[in-house]
This record gives sequence, C-alpha cells and structure tokens, in this order.
Amino acid sequence: MIYIREIFKQDLRDGKQIAFPKEPSTKFFDFNYQENPEDRKINFTFVPRNGVDENWKGHLIETRLYAAGSESRIDGQLKAFLRDNLKAQIGDLLIIYRKDKDVENFTFSHVSVKSTYYTQIHELLDGKNHTVAEKEDKEQTEDKLPVTDQPLQQIFYGAPGTGKSFTIDNIVNDENSVRTTFHPDSDYASFVGAYKPTMEDVPMSAIIGKEVHEVVPQGNHTGKEKKIVYKYVPQAFLKVYVAAWSNLDKPYFLIIEEINRGNCAQIFGDLFQLLDRNNAGSSSYAIHADEDISQFLSGDNKGFASLSDDQKDAIRSFSLEKDNGKTQAVGQDILDGKLLLLPPNLYIWATMNTSDQSLFPIDSAFKRRWNWKYMPIEYTPNDKKTGKPIEWKVEIAGNLYSWGAFLAKINPEIYTLTESSDKQMGYFFAKADPKTGIISEDVFLNKVLFYLWTDVFKDYDVSSEYFQNKNKHRSFRFTDFFDKEQPSALADFIDNFKLDVVIDEEHVGEVQNEKGEWVQPTFRVDGETVPSMIDTVLLCMKKYFEKYPDISTDEAVNVWNSFGLPKHALETEQVFDERKDMTKNRASKVFTAPDGRKFYVSAQLRKQHMDKLIAKAKEWGIDITRLS
Repeated sequence: MIYIREIFKQDLRDGKQIAFPKEPSTKFFDFNYQENPEDRKINFTFVPRNGVDENWKGHLIETRLYAAGSESRIDGQLKAFLRDNLKAQIGDLLIIYRKDKDVENFTFSHVSVKSTYYTQIHELLDGKNHTVAEKEDKEQTEDKLPVTDQPLQQIFYGAPGTGKSFTIDNIVNDENSVRTTFHPDSDYASFVGAYKPTMEDVPMSAIIGKEVHEVVPQGNHTGKEKKIVYKYVPQAFLKVYVAAWSNLDKPYFLIIEEINRGNCAQIFGDLFQLLDRNNAGSSSYAIHADEDISQFLSGDNKGFASLSDDQKDAIRSFSLEKDNGKTQAVGQDILDGKLLLLPPNLYIWATMNTSDQSLFPIDSAFKRRWNWKYMPIEYTPNDKKTGKPIEWKVEIAGNLYSWGAFLAKINPEIYTLTESSDKQMGYFFAKADPKTGIISEDVFLNKVLFYLWTDVFKDYDVSSEYFQNKNKHRSFRFTDFFDKEQPSALADFIDNFKLDVVIDEEHVGEVQNEKGEWVQPTFRVDGETVPSMIDTVLLCMKKYFEKYPDISTDEAVNVWNSFGLPKHALETEQVFDERKDMTKNRASKVFTAPDGRKFYVSAQLRKQHMDKLIAKAKEWGIDITRLS
C-alpha cells in the first residue's frame, strides 16, 4: 500500500505537527489504536533516488506515531528532517511512503516540485491526499519517480542536431510551457509585451447637438461595432509568468530556442535581475514593474484580474524568504502588479547551438545565472520512448549506408579543419523518413553537403582523401554534385569514406505496399512473368547480353553501374573475390552470360532501382512492366 501526502511549508513550522487521515494511516502502519499509541515507535528509512545529496543517504530516524482525536500524527525528527535537509517549501514536496513486506519497515521517497514527475503525480492525485491500495499500480507509479531536481534556469548547448529541443520536449508539454525563439530583431517588447492595435467590439455612439449618445441595441443589432483599439498584448514572458503565479503547485516552463541568436541584454532588460534565484527557488530580489505591465497584471483578464479568490489568496500569502533569513511580504504587491518576482515553480530553459556563438556572444554575468547542460554527439543514440537503438540510414546512389558511421568519420574531419567541435553535426541534424528510417539522397545533398561546403568548409582547404574528386584530380566542389558530366559524383564522394553498404536482410527484394506491408513484387519482361526484383534483373541482363553479344566485360560493367542500380550492381568474379567487405555473399547473385562469362549481381534492390532499370531497359528495346 502506498500513502502519498503533500507537504506544505506551514506543516514544517515549529509547533505544528504533520497530520495524516486516520483510516489510511491505520492501514498503512498496521496500527491498532487500542495498543498504547504513545509507546509505539516506527522506524523511517530514508531512501534517496537518482542523485539526491549523499549527506542524508540511508538516514535512519526513529519517531513517534500517536493518535489525536480523529487523526494520527507524525511529529518530531521527521518534521525537522524535512524542513532542515530537504528545505521544503509551499507545495514543494510529495511524500511517498511505501509499505514493505516486513511488518514495520517502509521506505520514504519524495518528489520535488522541481521534478518533471511532480505535475503528473499531482494531477493524478487531483491535489489531494490519497491512499493507493492497488499494489501493482502503486509500484509501477513509484518506479517512475526520480527525485533528481531539474535546474530552474538551464541552457542546453551543443552542436546542431544533438537533440536539445527534443530533450526539452520530452519533459514539458503544451499545457505547462510557453515557447519563443530569439532572433536578431527580438527585443524587450516582443519578449515581455507591448501595446498593439487590436480589433474589438466597442459601443456605437452619435453626437446629437453637443451631447454624445450611445446607440441603443435594436432587434438583432448589438449596438457595437469593430474598431481598432490599442491594448497591452502579453508576450511569452508575461504569459508564462501569469500561468506560474496562478498555480504555484504546478511547474511552468518558459522555453527559449536559439537564445544566443538575440541580444539577451536588450531582450531581458530589467528582468535580468530576476534571474538571481534564492534557495527557495524564487527570485532573490523583486523589481518594480513599469506602469504598462502593472496595469495589465492587475486589471486585465489575461493577467491576474480573472483569477479565483483562492488563486489570489495563494499569491497574497507569498513571502519572499531571502537567503540571509529575512522575509518580505510581497504577495499583495505581486498581485497588484507593482512588483515582479519569478515564483519558484517557473523554469526558464533555453537551447543554444555552439556553432552560432558569434551572433550575439553571451556575457559572463548572464552566463553565471544559468546551469549549462552540454549535449554530446551520439553516433548510436537510443530512442527515448522505446529504449532501442536508432539506426538511421542514408541513401546514396541507390545504396544504404549507416548515418552514424558517416558522422563518425566526417565529424573528426570537421574538427581537424576548424579546430573546433562547434561545426560538427549531431545525429538529428538531418531527419530520416519516420516510416523507413532513411535519409534521402536529396536531403543528404541539399542539407548535409550544402551545410558542409557553405558553412563549415568555406574558409578551409578540403584536401584530405575524403574530399578528392578522383575523376577531376582535385578536391570536390559543391557544384560537382550537380555536374551532368559526372553523374556519379555523389557516389564517388561517399566511396571515399569506405563505408559498408547496409543490407536490409529481412526485406531484401521486397517493397512496401500502400498498407505498409512488405511484399515481393512481380514483373513482366517482354511478356514473361517474373516473381521477384532480382529475377527480373537477371532476366533483363540475359536479354541485354543477347542483344549485345560483342560487348566487352569492362564496358558491360560500366553500363550496369552507371544508371542508378545498387553499389556493385555488376562486377566480375575477380573483383568480387577481391572485395573484403562482408556484404557480398549476402547481397549478390551469380549471373552467367550466354557466352559463359561469369558475373556477380547485387541483390540489394529497392523500388527506385527497378524504376531506373525499367526506364533504361526501354533504350535497349526490353519491355519491363511491374505487376504488383
């Protein structure tokens, strides 16, 4: 059985006991009120999870459980421990007690309001005290409760494509976050709010003589008309600010994408001082709001004006507890919009591409107020939902290669040239098709290579073996990949990296139909039905060699490798035997020409390969039609 109790600051003051409803407490502690409750003692074993301070790990205290009226109460060392060691504040903790199989032993866990799981648990409990009797559901819930606190202000930084925004998205949701993006034109007004022209219904009026008379509604006419009026319009900061103060028990997140693409000093303005947080999580110092913001917060329904009495009372009762021990009653001034103060449940998280640091360098005073979380490049990342490895592939000239393997070779080259990791590419720099897990040739060319040549290598001499255009005896230029005289340029480039061709053994020779099912397609070659892609290729080759019996071996190999079939589409027995990679036996079929010459043919076929073969076969007078 699990018992969950929300602890408030006032519960931990000297002289106040922590109350628990009688019935669940009785069941939980297996306690009989007829047995001298004053003498009954319970051992509390505190079990930290995932990075809680080591100074209280395994802390064991003994405290007294006793009955008082209709409630059982826990007092003494437990209260002091929560207050002094966990520094609990209003709505700061959910205390979870779990009954073990032993009669008297149970474990203690806590979930801070700073934890991403706080909201889920709090919503599950509807903000009330609950006893969870179902053991399986209870244990599953508890297993998902890490107690590691997230920083209130942190910047996720790293190379482009390392999953910075994705990581944040896994923690926040649309209901508890407001997202904005900084750019060179961002300013205080676009971040906080400003007066803007808006359309509103206003009462119609007319001047009769020297008096103004409002129009009286008649029939279906409302007596109002739409006019442009100037009204204070809140932006990202004030939207999340109001939301956080409106529900202090729930965490809210202000997400700033690309924080260094804007002038932070200009955008934050006097809000910069609010970024200093005290031990309780709120701003260490309040600042005076300007008149526009003050009027909006106190008088606008999108501010605090439409809050319920309970919500207003919660803000009113807020006291600023400074780290020096002094307190300041600021709640009413916050409610009236006179003072601005970040509440302890308001998180500000941002992303920053290290490759863009030169746009608006962040000064040291601003940096000091943030936690920084580096997002490293992962070449074999795991899916955050399934826990399974993500194995994206990139398609080049009809062949599949490991995207992670390409990055593992190109990134060290980027570092060697630039002497910086800022321009390196993360795994998610280019997105694969979610259905196939394949990065198309078009995406690879126009996003990956375009980035490399125009942003990374533009000021450097790319002369290493990876960038040698052997056909032209010089380094590759970006325009080479569009040169009709060298249609194999992209394939030649990727060959320089000596990457293994990825073989989809499970679906070799198959295609996906409109239902997403893998099927073996059938074809008709000059009126003859053929049951698979590889058999179609082999029959087409037979007919080709019959039409061109005098073609040389080298010429035949060049022809069959020139129009977009997989790598090693056709190769001689000698070349096949000399090839060292392990894909050849699994992905090649033997073909014997009518004159006895022996070749090996790649069986790593996909739909686009067959489309190219069908088009090319027409030039040879061979008719290929797909049947299924």
